[in-house]
Amino acid sequence: MFPVLVQIGPIVVYSLWLFAGIGFLLGVFIFSSLAQKKRLNMNFIYDKSFSLFIWGLVGARLVFVLRNFPFYFPDYSTNSFLSVLYIWDKGLSLFGGLLGILIALVYFSRKEQEQTKKWLDIMTISVIFALSIGHIGTFLDGSAYGNVTNLPWGIVFDNPSIKYAVPIHPTQLY
Repeated sequence: MFPVLVQIGPIVVYSLWLFAGIGFLLGVFIFSSLAQKKRLNMNFIYDKSFSLFIWGLVGARLVFVLRNFPFYFPDYSTNSFLSVLYIWDKGLSLFGGLLGILIALVYFSRKEQEQTKKWLDIMTISVIFALSIGHIGTFLDGSAYGNVTNLPWGIVFDNPSIKYAVPIHPTQLY
């Protein structure tokens, strides 16, 4: 579809990353607004934000490596183990990151006797909004597509990385 929205010289704006960024910012805004509305201790999140980020990064990478284990470990050499640390290869799992942040949030909120259920409630709402915006980016990028369909809302993606040249389900929008 439109994986590249704008290209000005060496500067490229990818639809996937633009909408993922917008979704993230919207999620953070909703998260902070709901936390203030529920009168939760925002200093708790400010103090733990770096730790939550690290837990999310570790969870995202760990789940991705486990799901692609044969790729990362064709043999059990030092290079295979070091390749797990190369996070710049875009090998991160969104749901692994959410799982890492969730585990860390539960751990820290119980440790510091915060209201765990309220933190999880507002996290759920903000993640849903962030994902809904982010999936517009996956639609425009042509990634995370569905199977072949004959239904009228099937879409033919004009992208060489998609293995189908017939209408497929736009699962990104579902």
